[in-house]
Amino acid sequence: MLQLILIIALLVGFLWWGGKKELLPQSSKFDLTTWFLAIAQSLILSLSFGFFIWTKTENIPQQYSDFISGNIGFSVQNKTSDLYALYATVIAFTVFFIIILKLYDKVFDNKIFSQGAVKLSLYSLVPFAILVGQSLRMSKTIKLLALSLFFISLSLAIIFILHFLYKKEYLQQDKVFIIGSKIILGIIFLGLSEVGFSVFLSRLGFFPYTIGLFSFLIVVSYAIILITHKKKNKEYKRKIDLGVAFSQLGIPLLFFILASPPVLLKNGVQTFFPYNPILYIFLYCLSLISLVSIYKNFKVGQRAEKRNSLSVSPWMLIAILVYIQSSRVGWPSISLDEYHSGEFYLPWWLFQHFDYLPFLDYQPARGLVNYIPGFLSQLFYDGTFSGQSMVQNHFVTLYLFLAFFSLRLIAGDFLAFLSVFSLFSFAGSSAGGPIVAISSLVILFASVSKNSDRDFIKSLWLWVGLSFFVVFFMVAEGGVFVLGTLPLGVYILFKVYHYSKKKLLIFFGIIIFVGGILALTTDTTHIIISLIRYLIEQSGVNDVAHGIIWQYPSSSINTSVTSGYLWQFVRFSWLLLIIPIVVLLSKKGDNLWRKKDVFFLIALFIMSILIIPRAAGRIDATTYSRPGEISIGFILCGLPLVALHFVKNHIHKAKIVLGIALIFGLIGNQEVTLSRALRLHQYVADEPSSIVSGSTHKLENIGEEVVMDNDQLLRQTNIKGVLDGILLHQETYYDVTNHNADYGFQGKPNPVVDTAFYNAPTEQQQLRTIEELQTKSIHLALVDSNNILHDGGPLSLRSFWVYRFLLNSYTPFIDHNGYTWMILKSKTNRATSSGFHLGSKNEEVDLLSDIFWQKDLAGLPASWGQSIKHLDQKTENPVNLLVTGKILDTHNMTQDSNNEWNVIGKNHYIILEIPAGAKGDMLYLETDRNIEKHSYQVFWINDIVPTFAEENSFVFEANGTQFMVPLSAAPSWELSEMVTQIKINLPKNFSGKIHFNKIILYDRTDIR
Repeated sequence: MLQLILIIALLVGFLWWGGKKELLPQSSKFDLTTWFLAIAQSLILSLSFGFFIWTKTENIPQQYSDFISGNIGFSVQNKTSDLYALYATVIAFTVFFIIILKLYDKVFDNKIFSQGAVKLSLYSLVPFAILVGQSLRMSKTIKLLALSLFFISLSLAIIFILHFLYKKEYLQQDKVFIIGSKIILGIIFLGLSEVGFSVFLSRLGFFPYTIGLFSFLIVVSYAIILITHKKKNKEYKRKIDLGVAFSQLGIPLLFFILASPPVLLKNGVQTFFPYNPILYIFLYCLSLISLVSIYKNFKVGQRAEKRNSLSVSPWMLIAILVYIQSSRVGWPSISLDEYHSGEFYLPWWLFQHFDYLPFLDYQPARGLVNYIPGFLSQLFYDGTFSGQSMVQNHFVTLYLFLAFFSLRLIAGDFLAFLSVFSLFSFAGSSAGGPIVAISSLVILFASVSKNSDRDFIKSLWLWVGLSFFVVFFMVAEGGVFVLGTLPLGVYILFKVYHYSKKKLLIFFGIIIFVGGILALTTDTTHIIISLIRYLIEQSGVNDVAHGIIWQYPSSSINTSVTSGYLWQFVRFSWLLLIIPIVVLLSKKGDNLWRKKDVFFLIALFIMSILIIPRAAGRIDATTYSRPGEISIGFILCGLPLVALHFVKNHIHKAKIVLGIALIFGLIGNQEVTLSRALRLHQYVADEPSSIVSGSTHKLENIGEEVVMDNDQLLRQTNIKGVLDGILLHQETYYDVTNHNADYGFQGKPNPVVDTAFYNAPTEQQQLRTIEELQTKSIHLALVDSNNILHDGGPLSLRSFWVYRFLLNSYTPFIDHNGYTWMILKSKTNRATSSGFHLGSKNEEVDLLSDIFWQKDLAGLPASWGQSIKHLDQKTENPVNLLVTGKILDTHNMTQDSNNEWNVIGKNHYIILEIPAGAKGDMLYLETDRNIEKHSYQVFWINDIVPTFAEENSFVFEANGTQFMVPLSAAPSWELSEMVTQIKINLPKNFSGKIHFNKIILYDRTDIR
């Protein structure tokens, strides 16, 4: 740090000396923006030069000026090359700074010219702003460094050329930005066209291809047209627009990244994945539409009223986004995550094979979006479960189109492109919801802004239609959209009522008529009721997960990521959206405001409050959590809508864009996205060493010639063996392991609406599950087979009533592969006749304890304890052990006259006798003192457990004064007939006085 300060001081002193000697321009000519530009541009140029020097000198041997004895501190790094790079960077910064200021000294002679140059330079700094943000999170951002160097160097060169043309009177002073931007875009698009042509040829199987040939043909064709039509093309703007149009010709071919990549088989033969012909028809249509768009955009750009058009087709931008947001398509494969893959593939399969309707026969975890991957696989591929990996990019493309073409309605093409480029891992994940919700809001607002007050009936229909669509498509975000746009909807309704009561009556008449028809002839009413119920119930999905210890290490966040404070900023980044909205809403007297704008901001504010803050409590220290992606996705989509919509000054807009780019770099993942995209063209997929054929193992639904983990395949074949041995062909089973995809692999329909107990935490959901199991007489349940427990928490903690039902109605047994099943007690003969052993009661308890007992409850008892007033309504038969019980023993604890316990020494505990006939399943413990950083432990003795033992106990954090311990979550408690004693171990190393306010045993209220 001291060396850096000295270097900066010397550099500043040198520049000051240069100013005194008139080597530098007079600083009075420049404002802060100009100085910022010169510093930022010089910095990126000098950093790139320093990196180049480092790569060239890294092999120079380490040099020492003195003899050194003992350990040398430089283990891997070469400090000689580091110092060379540092010296080169400092010197280069000085040189570039002087040169750039000299350039600006000439350019800034004309104010109008300089404004265009500043705007062009600011927009060219966007990659550098992203680089700065990414560098705070990533140690290596080489791709963004190269991109920033290219943009800045190109912009400086173009400004110099434009200034030369201006001096020669070939250029009008107010055309600097528009002409400079077109030149930059033309050069960039020419390179992207080359990539697009390379992608297209690789998808046709033509290798190798000489890079540069397509660009050469475009340039030659452009030159020939200029030469042959020289007299007709005297206007230079038309020539530049034509060049921009020509440079885009190969970009539509980027859509072919969605086609099948070449496949190299082990025998050396090259072939292709068998996508359906409709995919190629679709891609050719996209390319044709894009080419027509280029032509039309070029013609429109020549009109006088459109003279400032950049002549860039939005279809080109979406093609680029599809390319850079795509990932490699490997061999058809089965995901190891059979929970989430099942969520996104099981729905369509059930609909296809069993006519299961969404929200009625099957509860999609997110909404109809869960049906999309299966539908795409059916449309473009073979419809098997392995097809999910083959249509991933097509699934992403749906979000890309929705996000880009909606955001551009308000934010414009550039900001829409930047937002969607900064998104990552969003298709199907939690961040996909904000994209759908915000896109729908933008579409509605664009309609409201476009329609006149007398024509708001169109916006009313759009609001109702979008509300139904978003709610069904993304259940959670759909509810957020409806609540957020409710004030805007009321405003639209009022406008329709004010200007045309007749249209409003017709609107309600059509709604009532269509709704009545659907209610009488279809299951729509039941589906809507189920949807609403699901929306309400799913709000509690993560309640248990909040209390259970996470799977990630609980070490300090500062040791888990590059910068702990930076990660906290990402965690609460949603404030970057809410604060500007509040500031804008608090402004008064601004003539730019319209009521429509106010309602739009109110809608975005309500949606932010409803959807984002839940992410703040669930972000992981080592990676972006799924709820964290909600916050990030909402910022990336929403910030441009708030920041730019009310700004008119072009320089201020450019500065805001630069700030947004910095924020996006901070929370985005652009370096990784670029690195992945650069490796996509001319990609060839190699045939794996081992391939599975589903028909060979009688698992046809996984597909033929697919990649599948050996253990995963073995698990499926083992499960199938048990199912075939015990169940009849038409019978199904209940999976309690959260492997949703298993139903599809095994060709069995799910017996319950909520297939995974992870998504069924509420009492009503559990009771419906129990009712379905009883009604359909499900004989068999798989309860232990590599169970998936996201966020922790076995069945006994997340879905207690289902857990109790299984323990009381089913008998456990282990199959020949070590998996644990439970069979209906009235059907145990099926298990024994198939050769499976049913153990004694104690053996059953031990077996079930291995599956359902979780010793460490972390903060769950405290979370429940703090909710005692609410939970008290769901408990009954209280037994106060301090009144009706008896203290049998204590250790290192003495009680005084005030009933306070004086705790001394170590290993302190209290043993209480349970009154005869009392058992309960929840223990409520309340003390007068909060104990931090230590744990309580509770043991018991009953007719199954003869002594206090670690394997029959619960441990939980002692961070609070109220605790509710779910004792019956342990099978050894739940299956017992009577409990005789409870032992409470106080936290270790605790000393002093403590008072037990309450120690009460409760029964959960049986709501069946």
